[in-house]
Amino acid sequence: KYGQTESIVEDIPAFINKITELENRPAKYWVAHSWGGVLMNSAFARFPQYIDDVNACVYFGSKRSLYNHHPKKYLQGNLIWYMLAPLLAKKYGFLPAKKLKWGSDDESIKSHFQSMQWAKRKPWVDSDDGFNYTKALSQLTLPPTLHIAGVRDKALAQPIDIEKFMNESGQGIQTMNIYGRKQGHKFDYDHINMLTHPKARDDQFIDLLNWFETHSAMN
Repeated sequence: KYGQTESIVEDIPAFINKITELENRPAKYWVAHSWGGVLMNSAFARFPQYIDDVNACVYFGSKRSLYNHHPKKYLQGNLIWYMLAPLLAKKYGFLPAKKLKWGSDDESIKSHFQSMQWAKRKPWVDSDDGFNYTKALSQLTLPPTLHIAGVRDKALAQPIDIEKFMNESGQGIQTMNIYGRKQGHKFDYDHINMLTHPKARDDQFIDLLNWFETHSAMN
């Protein structure tokens, strides 16, 4: 029964409260990878009071819906995630993503169902209570956000997917940088090694620090 809704309305607030307790102030910089950016912006939509506490965000390969037409998207998205995954989740009572080598974490039926609906270009609306995240965010100015895209991230977060996510993420400063050799970087990054490759320290991690430094004086 655990899903996206619980992540947004229970877990993220709990994390923020714990950080505030430990540090005597809320977290001023938020970093997310992939679906984490969707959850974080969903939290901003639900709890706009967090916005003023945050100086800046950086999202690595974050998209909500998949708009690209790469063959890998149809394999990983349409065939595996939309067709096979629901059948296996029903069979096992959860999605055994780790066993199947489809992801780093297993997932509940509800969590998979909710994320699948959003990834299918359906409205950004909560299936539990009908909360409309797009509508809520359209009235808000979110913290300055740097979006990081990898040139070899063909299936899960191409620039068009990230742009669509940016367009429905309210007002405020949003920038997307694409990372690859043709763009002057040291490696052609994909959805995972944009975080894990040693060269990332000289490319996107430097830009992350500079982004945070640029916006450090806000609060």
